[in-house]
Amino acid sequence: PVSAKGYRDSMNAGIEKTSIEGQDITHIKTGINRSWGPRKREQTIGANYLIEKQTLDGAESSNISVATLSYGITLRRVDNELSPTRGYLLNTQFSIAPLDALSEGKFLQSYVKGQGYYPITNKTQLILRGELGIVSGKNSAPAAFLFRTGGDQSVRGYAYQSLGVTEGDATVGGRYLATGSVEVIQWLTNQWGVAVFTDFGNAANSIKELSPVYGYGLGGRWKSPIGPLGADIAYGEDNDDYRLHFSLGVAF
Repeated sequence: PVSAKGYRDSMNAGIEKTSIEGQDITHIKTGINRSWGPRKREQTIGANYLIEKQTLDGAESSNISVATLSYGITLRRVDNELSPTRGYLLNTQFSIAPLDALSEGKFLQSYVKGQGYYPITNKTQLILRGELGIVSGKNSAPAAFLFRTGGDQSVRGYAYQSLGVTEGDATVGGRYLATGSVEVIQWLTNQWGVAVFTDFGNAANSIKELSPVYGYGLGGRWKSPIGPLGADIAYGEDNDDYRLHFSLGVAF
């Protein structure tokens, strides 16, 4: 519940196991968070502790633990949160491991994502999306704080989180992330439309290695009661393959 001063406090704990692109990760994590502010300008601070076990195909396994402090701010300046047609959304997050005594090493993760909406005409809409991420400090950040990309609402035409750094026979996260998207929607009725788009981006361990791959596609859009529903067919230029993607709602 919201306190008398407008704060929303929470605690969390969980165990998560994922297996993606030859990388098996088990996370045990716990933390506390405090959020405040209206939807138009929402802020969050937190303190978290994570234990991570990582197993890679064709490479050595590793175990790492880290204590972090985090801060995030989300700005929402759109005409309609469920089905925006004009305005922008912006999310910025910072996570820092400040103490060697509680972590395997110090690092800072910085991440920003933005999405803009502009009505070209009454029936034609332009959507621009971009994200940047950097992990600075020693090469000690757990996989949970590194970056991969690819898939729905990312770089379409590629499998989920299949773009990143090759290590052994697996794809793992990198220290740098950059993605973008340009999409045009032509609304045929008040609820149904068609879209064309170009996505690009990648993740790598250095800026010099951050070479973008491209995806192109077509899709359908429906303004559902709970937000825009999309179904896309995208061609990945780098892997010369077609993939089907789905999305629901605005990812902010």
